Amino acid sequence: MAKLPPLRARRGVAALLFLLIFVFGLGWLGVREKPTSTSSKPAESVANPPDSSPKISEPETSEPEESKTPRSPAQPGMASASSPTPPSANSPGPVSPLTPAPAIRPDREPTLEPSTRAQAANGESIPNILKDVDMTDPEARARVVAAMRLLGERQENAVIEKARQLGVPLRKDGPGHTVSTLYDFRGDEPIYRSTLNTNAAISTGANLVAVAPYTLNGTGVKIGVWDGGPVRSTHQELTGRVTKKDSTATGDDHATHVAGTIGASGVQAAAKGMSPKILIDSYEWNNDYAEMAAAGTVSGGDTTGLPLSNHSYGLGSDPPDPNDMGRYETEASSLDAVAARLPYYLPFWAAGNEQEELTAKGGYQSITFNGLAKNIMTIGAVNDAVASGVRSPAAGLIASFSSLGPCDDGRIKPDAVANGVNVYSPVATSNTAYDATYSGTSMATPNALGSSALLVQLYAREFSGQRMRASTLKALL
Repeated sequence: MAKLPPLRARRGVAALLFLLIFVFGLGWLGVREKPTSTSSKPAESVANPPDSSPKISEPETSEPEESKTPRSPAQPGMASASSPTPPSANSPGPVSPLTPAPAIRPDREPTLEPSTRAQAANGESIPNILKDVDMTDPEARARVVAAMRLLGERQENAVIEKARQLGVPLRKDGPGHTVSTLYDFRGDEPIYRSTLNTNAAISTGANLVAVAPYTLNGTGVKIGVWDGGPVRSTHQELTGRVTKKDSTATGDDHATHVAGTIGASGVQAAAKGMSPKILIDSYEWNNDYAEMAAAGTVSGGDTTGLPLSNHSYGLGSDPPDPNDMGRYETEASSLDAVAARLPYYLPFWAAGNEQEELTAKGGYQSITFNGLAKNIMTIGAVNDAVASGVRSPAAGLIASFSSLGPCDDGRIKPDAVANGVNVYSPVATSNTAYDATYSGTSMATPNALGSSALLVQLYAREFSGQRMRASTLKALL
């Protein structure tokens, strides 16, 4: 007879399954695995990161820039004929994304102008920088992070210079608490990186595991928040638990709202976050890929790295370009390369709020850029799944603005959904300021991450401080 695992371990597994019932009951199952492809190309080794092409503008692992076409409204909900292959029991974790299946409508192929960042890269790319690098080697890791920083700075300088020549603003503050900073140009068309706002705990079930016998609250877990500015570390809901990593500014409203949704302590009960004891490292988004590569958890025994990070922002032209809908391109490939090298690190990325605006241009899918990466959690927004103070999944209807999939290669996106409508949380105006008017996938994403951090805490408690593989956490969610 096979020997059973220790009782404590069995209880730990049972507890994980129990929490799974409540966390993301509204979400779709997502696994850190490649989609089924019609390509006859043999599978690549797990050790190989995505995109081995020498050209950043046309990475091998992504669909060619010209192949993206708008969808016809007559094709609602179309996806791959087969589901993604689930990982085996001994799966090593993240896999390198392979070449996606061809676009469903390859007969209409718009030609996209070259981007300024691609031209400044001059053939260098993040996937190539990370290729075959052992991230458990501190010297090798420091070397590639430095190379990624230099690449990012060179690209940023090129964008700033072009903005100066064209008279394009580097930052825009819009309605509904939206902040946008210039990221790239496609020809002369500016591409902005923007917070994803429009104009909690009961919804995800986090409140059910905050009490005995689980008593989960984020203790011992540290996560990263990348945003347009720093979290206000002196806010009464966050005091003593926020470390500013690359800014001396007092704080940013959006970043503070995000951090509060994840981990506000509950000085005001209505603002209490999903993980009220969690630690937060606050970063600005200017060089996010390099900082993620430096900070992410690299092994099960790595207790200093970040197992999770929040990214409530996205890229897009103004107005949004339907040619970007569902297209796996350089930004998604770069993000996948980082995640593939850090198998115990799972980024949470906002799906976007362009469903109504983009689909009005023809089609049904509206997730773009980073939200289409394979080795992350892409989060959509729903209304609060609460009725009369108790959890009610039937009330959690998809928000009208929340961007939807699928991807061009047939993968389901978003990976999960969480409450993102009128979320009450701290802001940076003062140490006692709050706001309940924020809505968007920007708000849903920290709701999802904060709830997931409870699983990270439980796993470490039951398995001697070990970190959970990102692929395991994504499969559970």
